[in-house]
Amino acid sequence: MFYNIYYEDTNHQTFDTHEYENKIVRIIVRKKSDTKKFEKFVDKMYSCGVAELKIVENFTIQEAEDFEAFESEDTLSILNRYIEEAEINLDKSIVQKMIQEIYQEACELI
Repeated sequence: MFYNIYYEDTNHQTFDTHEYENKIVRIIVRKKSDTKKFEKFVDKMYSCGVAELKIVENFTIQEAEDFEAFESEDTLSILNRYIEEAEINLDKSIVQKMIQEIYQEACELI
């Protein structure tokens, strides 16, 4: 069976993991203020014997007010343009290459 767990700084010590043994579990992170506690929570899930564990984190990216996606653009073009227009102190060509590789991997999973 498939289960979703919504993590909101959940206390790993009091969380009962027995019902997730041999199950497919997805942890959806809504709030994570302490990485060490989150890692202990994940370790506890693995130690209970889950069949498969996926972690979904939502990293909110603030869009610039003047950034607008045009309907005729594909996803990769929008991402590349966003990187080009971003005010970051990184080599944008390297960031674009990494995003392209990640995007291709993601497309292969679907």
